[in-house]
Amino acid sequence: MNFQEPQLPVDFSERYPSSTGKDQANAGSLMNAINTGCYFSHNHRPTFPVFTDKIATDIKTMVNDNPGLLQYDGGLFRCRRGVTPLMAACINKNIPMEIIEFFLERGADPDVKINVSEQETSFIEDLESNISLIDKDRLEKIRQLFKKYTKEDLG
Repeated sequence: MNFQEPQLPVDFSERYPSSTGKDQANAGSLMNAINTGCYFSHNHRPTFPVFTDKIATDIKTMVNDNPGLLQYDGGLFRCRRGVTPLMAACINKNIPMEIIEFFLERGADPDVKINVSEQETSFIEDLESNISLIDKDRLEKIRQLFKKYTKEDLG
């Protein structure tokens, strides 16, 4: 996917610094916020150790201002490449399910493939085969949300 960096009306780069480079700073700021309290990501280190209502509001503002940020697929997580904001939110147990559903409502694609150890697979299959990443209850909630928002189910 060729990601085009949208411009945000509000500059979040000071609050959520990005290591993605200037051309993808907005996407990096979103990934920084999503990675709050989670230190698995290789290219998006979180600024804050605890997820707060302010961070939730900032995430929603970033996405509402530019839903295209949800198409960013430059995240790295352990041996995974192509991690999107939706995937990062699912993996991070600190991110409430309401944020995951918000992403899906705004057009995040639950069917996007992820590259795991140089093999393409669906993100949900990766979660199911690596249950140690998240707890079973969270996985089941994610499954239900993905099923609800899967394009094939929408007809």
